Order: sequence, then structure tokens, then C-alpha cells
Amino acid sequence: MGVGEGAGTKRRARRGSFALISRRLLAKGLLASGILAVAATLQVAPARAGGGNNGNVSEPARAVVELFTSQGCAACPPADHSIGRYADDPSVVALTYPVDYWDYLGWTDTLASRVNSARQFAYANGRGDRSIYTPQLVIDGNGVLVGGDDVALGRRVAQAVSSDVLPVAISIRASDEAVHIHVAAATPGTPVAPATVWLVSMLPSVSVMVHGGENDGRELFYRNVVRGIRAIGMWNGSAIEIDLPVSEIDEKGDLPADMPGTATEGDRPGKASRCAVLLQADVDGKPGRIIGASWTEIDAATRGGDMSTGPVMAR
Repeated sequence: MGVGEGAGTKRRARRGSFALISRRLLAKGLLASGILAVAATLQVAPARAGGGNNGNVSEPARAVVELFTSQGCAACPPADHSIGRYADDPSVVALTYPVDYWDYLGWTDTLASRVNSARQFAYANGRGDRSIYTPQLVIDGNGVLVGGDDVALGRRVAQAVSSDVLPVAISIRASDEAVHIHVAAATPGTPVAPATVWLVSMLPSVSVMVHGGENDGRELFYRNVVRGIRAIGMWNGSAIEIDLPVSEIDEKGDLPADMPGTATEGDRPGKASRCAVLLQADVDGKPGRIIGASWTEIDAATRGGDMSTGPVMAR
């Protein structure tokens, strides 16, 4: 489904620029919680080798795939399935963003948020094409595909992974108390543009029974469902390190306990047990190319590294 030009223009006018959104989210994220203000540190520093933060350690990803989807869109389930194929791949950050702008068509998306919709509109504003629809895929922040095309998605992911197009390495080390993020310095001789460090909280696997709209009567399955995305720092070419308490990822990704028709995989229903970090260039106040990314299991770290046996594939 697509959003008309008039509706898209009106919504973009309300949302403002990507840079302004970044600054507001950064200020809100760093100042709204006294715990975060004390526990989160941001400093220019070289990478730490080892240290006392023993837990699950991520590897830098080589591709980022973002899917904008809706429970009220009949064309979305195949796309939800397609992105699920990459949900457990360490070389790919695969993210599902349920959007809310189809809620008026007979079913309110139980996983959607205005923040997710704002990210999709910011991308369209940056491209200048006013192209808003579901299912829509954004590859590495600067390429667009219609969701559900397995062949096209597979080709683009393979190209991205083989060419190693994300030039800035990011690693995440998670323990039972903290998440340590390291963003590497720019490669010597590489042009540097300001970039935002985004923290994404997500649920690894969610199923929803839909009781209205175009998917009435269907059970839908989702992987890596985004429950929160916020700016946690700015990068200007020098290596930086950011430490956050695990609670900042977990608690901000909860599902309401009474949400109808929703179930999650694993032993901590409704909790965000994965997180991703994206480094995204800011271009004239709009989202640009993603130049670094990584994701990790938070749930595994809090259980002493007892990771699940095998992926839970989208059905």
C-alpha cells in the first residue's frame, strides 16, 4: 500500500528534519533518565582489548536491511517472511519497523509506533521521491526495494555483504549489567561526515493474531521487531566508546502485558532481548548512508551467555 503525495507532504511537515529529530532524541535519551545520565559515558578512545565486561560480543555487520510493514497491509506477510531469513545472520542487521499510518483501515497495528513511521518518512524526505508504502525495504540507508521480492532482496544483500560496504567497524559487548559499544575511527584518507549513533531495541520473534482489516483472521509472524530507536551519540571520524546499563535496552522495549493476540518466543515474553547499533551519516538534515552497524543478543548475556540453540525462522 502507498501513501498519497498530499498525505506524505503533510506528515513530513509535522515531523521535521532528520538532524532535528536526532538532536531531540539524543537530548531526551541522555537527560530523561538519571540512571543513564550517570551510567552512560561517551569519550574519544581507542578500542579496548578484553577487559572485565565478559559476555556476548558482536561482530561488525556488512549490510543493514530495514523493513517498513503493517499488520493492516495484505501485501506485507511475504515481506515479513523474507526479512526473517536474515534475522539471525551476524553479517546482516535485519530490522522490522511496524508503522501506524494504516491503522484507520480497520485494524490498529499492535506493534506499530509513530517513531517507526517517522523514520520511513525521513527516508522518503531524504530521497526526495515522496515514496511511502508498505512493504518497503531500505538497504544500507540509501537503497529502496519493494518488500516481498525474495530474489531482489537476496541479490542486494549478497552484493552488500560481498563488497563489505559498511566502512566503519562497530562492536557491541554485552554482560549481565552493561552494554559496551565501540565505534571505530574512520580509515585514514576516507572523507568524514558527521554521523549519528543510533541504538535500536528489538524483539527477536513475535506472532500476532489479527482480528480486522485486510489480514483479518491471519496469524502474522515477525522477526527483529523494533521497539525503540534513539540517538545515543555523534561521530565525527574519531573512535568513540559508549557504555549503557542493560536496563536501558531491555526496559524500553517491553510489550504491554495485556496486548491482545501477541506472543513472543523465548523465556522473557515481551522484553527486548536484542539490540543493534547503527552509524548513519547526516546529509543536509536528512538520513544518509549507514556506514557502520552491529547487533547482539542481550538476553543471552544476561543469562551468562546461554544462547538459544538455533534460529527461530519466520514462518
